[in-house]
Amino acid sequence: MPVTSTQINNTNKFFNKALLRVASAPAVFEQFALKAPVKGHKTVTFTRVNDIPVGTPTPLVEGANPTPLNTSQNQVDAIIQWYGQYIQITHEAEVLDPIGMIKNGYIKRVGKHAQGTRETLMRDALISGASSVYYAGGVAGRSNVSAGISVDDLDAINESLRDAGAEYITEIVAGKDRVNTYPVAECYILVVDVATGSAIRKLAGFTKVAQYSEPTVRFVGEIGEIAGFRVIESRAYINPLTVSGAGQDGIDVHRAIAFGKEAYGIADLETLRSITKTKKEAGGALERFSTTGYTMASASKVLNGDWCTVYECA
Repeated sequence: MPVTSTQINNTNKFFNKALLRVASAPAVFEQFALKAPVKGHKTVTFTRVNDIPVGTPTPLVEGANPTPLNTSQNQVDAIIQWYGQYIQITHEAEVLDPIGMIKNGYIKRVGKHAQGTRETLMRDALISGASSVYYAGGVAGRSNVSAGISVDDLDAINESLRDAGAEYITEIVAGKDRVNTYPVAECYILVVDVATGSAIRKLAGFTKVAQYSEPTVRFVGEIGEIAGFRVIESRAYINPLTVSGAGQDGIDVHRAIAFGKEAYGIADLETLRSITKTKKEAGGALERFSTTGYTMASASKVLNGDWCTVYECA
């Protein structure tokens, strides 16, 4: 994708619509992912130690050790793939930017693009790996969806995650001596688009972040808590999940993602590399452009499909 001098002069057309939208997107999913170290460059293994049932407590016998506890591990392998992208900066553009400020800006923006790629991989893994889809109002399928988001639906999804053994992601936000603030219980995470986030703000029982007894505990993109979910609003990574005209009478269906602790993972890779080539290195015989880009290896996978649910509502 060449960058011309005309485009650099037209910041609304190029920067705002093409690059800044990607650069401003926060890390939504990565902050909750289980990260696994890489062994080689073909697969990555995610390991989780399973819970140990308490059973019937037995008093200790003098001079003897109790029977040791037994547990097991869940191991999930994921194939590592390589990703990369670059952008061309034309000779004319560089002439307008002799001290390199624009080129440095492009390096940062391309880095944000790499972050967005990782986020999209995690989002798509959750969508494809979730064991269940809950349709608003408990209807049979997407074509029957006509209701918007509701507390009853969220309660039902929360209960299903608890029944599946999903652990809460967040700890209790303890109450403090502050006026008009509230403690927040342990919660799962619900990632929504902007339209659904606006609807959630209007639901009875919603507590916005500013009302937390300790508002500094918020996650990236968090707007508040309701029905046992801390709600994360994402403009960049959830909006593409809107299915136009898919519900009853042709209404648009919005998809949200609910999940518990360690429901999915991403490879903890140190392979992200920013690569910049000068006009002499990349610009061909006439040295007409330079390039800046990145390469990285990444893998994302759902580790337990019962611990994540896709929620579809009008």
